[in-house]
Amino acid sequence: MIDRLQDELSQDSRKGLITLKFRIIRELIEAAQALEACIIEGQQSQAKVGKRKDIDFSSSKSPLSKKDKG
Repeated sequence: MIDRLQDELSQDSRKGLITLKFRIIRELIEAAQALEACIIEGQQSQAKVGKRKDIDFSSSKSPLSKKDKG
C-alpha cells in the first residue's frame, strides 16, 4: 500500500519523502548511539562500585531518624 502511494507521488514529493526517511534514520542512529554510551557508562560505574571492598556496610548508620525509632 505504501509503495503504491509512493508511486503516485510526484518526483519532488518522492525526493522529499526519501530525505525525510534518511533524516529519521539518522536521528534513530544518533539516539541509539547515545543510549549505548549511557549503558556503557552505567556499566563502568557499577564495576567501579563492585570493586570497592573497603566499605563496611555493617558499621554504617541507620537511615532512620531518632523520631522514627521510637
